[in-house]
Amino acid sequence: MASEKEQLSMLSLACVLIMLVQEMSYLASTRSSSKMEVEALLKWKSKLDNKSHSTLSSWNGSSPCSWRGIICDSFRSVARLNLSHSAIGGTLQHLNFSHLPNLVVLELTNNSLFGNIPPGIGDLSKLTYINCRQNNFSGRIPTQLGSLRSLQTLVFNENKFNGPIPSSIGNMSSLRNLDLSSNQFVGSIPKEIGMLGSLNILVLSTNDLTGSIPTTLGNLSTLQDLLLYGNHLSGPIPLEIGGMRSLTRLQLLGNNLTGHIPSSIGNLTNLLDLRFFENMLSGPLPSSIGNLTNLSNLDLSRNMLSSPIPFSIGKLINLKSLSVFRNEMSGVLPTEMNNLTSLTILQLGANNFVGQLPPEICGNQALVNFSAANNHLTGPIPRSMKNCSSLYRVRLQNNLIKGDITNALGVNNELYGELPPTLVQCRNLTSFKISNNKIFGVIPPQLGNMTQLQRLDLSSNDIIGEIPKDLGKLKLLLELLLDCKLLAGHIP
Repeated sequence: MASEKEQLSMLSLACVLIMLVQEMSYLASTRSSSKMEVEALLKWKSKLDNKSHSTLSSWNGSSPCSWRGIICDSFRSVARLNLSHSAIGGTLQHLNFSHLPNLVVLELTNNSLFGNIPPGIGDLSKLTYINCRQNNFSGRIPTQLGSLRSLQTLVFNENKFNGPIPSSIGNMSSLRNLDLSSNQFVGSIPKEIGMLGSLNILVLSTNDLTGSIPTTLGNLSTLQDLLLYGNHLSGPIPLEIGGMRSLTRLQLLGNNLTGHIPSSIGNLTNLLDLRFFENMLSGPLPSSIGNLTNLSNLDLSRNMLSSPIPFSIGKLINLKSLSVFRNEMSGVLPTEMNNLTSLTILQLGANNFVGQLPPEICGNQALVNFSAANNHLTGPIPRSMKNCSSLYRVRLQNNLIKGDITNALGVNNELYGELPPTLVQCRNLTSFKISNNKIFGVIPPQLGNMTQLQRLDLSSNDIIGEIPKDLGKLKLLLELLLDCKLLAGHIP
């Protein structure tokens, strides 16, 4: 019995000794690691510019955990390096990343760093976060970045990186946020990005990327933001885009995209912001657009879209901005547009629309900017605009709109009647142009109370009487056109 107790006692002692040896070994390793970290950081500091030496004056001695911008882990190893907005100048060439084995966060935002990102950055196997935006880094992104399997955030925007985006980026299986915008990247978007199944944000805007949008992006079912604007992308919007069902922002504007808008766009029911303007898209606007009931902003302007606006547009009751100007759209504006009571911006100009404007387009007193100029619209100005005090700007010129201006509010139409004193209710209006119509009567002095007015054009009408002195109250006025034959008096 005693023998068994002795054996258990000896076994316990052996376990304790093994643990002590392991702990001592780890502590020795930690001290060695800490020494390497200090050497690596001090060598990097010595190669930075003089201003950086002053900023990093606390970087001395052998205890980096108290240095500016450094946070250590529980074993006093460097875990976070945060020198954002610190006016650091120099390169990363002399920073030995292999001597920072426990680094988790590298934050260098808004400094004056330049040169290449060294391939050694691939040694930071524990790194989860890199942010180097707003610097002057250049050259190509090293392919070794692809070995950072723990990385969740990679932000390199607003630098001068060039060359292609490396396909090895598809190996970063933990990545959630990828922002390479505002650089000089060329070539195509790597199809391997479609392998990043955890990605939430993909921003590649304002580069020189070419080629088509990879169909593999449709695999990114957790993606919330896809921003590819300001490149030279071509070809059609892939049907597979409908697979990105978590998207809230989709911005493809300012490219060379062609073809039709795919009907699968209707699968993106979480979308808040959809911007396709300044491309070469053609064909109809798919009726499935009506599925996007959370949409707040829809901008399809400056394309070659044709056919009428679908009736389903009336389902977008949360829409605040709708822009389709400078397309080839035609037909009658659907009365279902009366349902869009949250609209603040409505841009319908430079199309081939016919028929009347929706009568209740400003029924909820929310509309601020409204343009339907350069179409073939007829009928009266919508009655809801009579008391639409939210309006800042209205453009209805070059249509065939008719009616009594006294009961409504354009240029080159066939409006007649007297200017109503109730115009003063549009107190936020900054531009009022109604030239080349058949307006008669006098200029109501109440116009002088529209104090935000910057442009007033009443020329080529049948207005008579004296120019009211009250117009002198328009202190913000930049442009005044009163070329009417029967007007008298002086401009105040």
